[in-house]
Amino acid sequence: MKLKDQVMFANLAIFGGMVVAYFQGFPVLNILLCGGLAFLLVSWFFFHRMRQAKRQKSSEEVK
Repeated sequence: MKLKDQVMFANLAIFGGMVVAYFQGFPVLNILLCGGLAFLLVSWFFFHRMRQAKRQKSSEEVK
């Protein structure tokens, strides 16, 4: 699976979890804070992985 597809799947899963939490009756502020933190964490993780993949490709091209 491509990295961009993994990012989309992870973000959709977080959003789906936020929707489920809303319908279970969790406070909206808690959902927004935790969901926002999760989006930031996942985005940072995948951004870091994309940078590593680009570095690895560029070092392979130099050899």
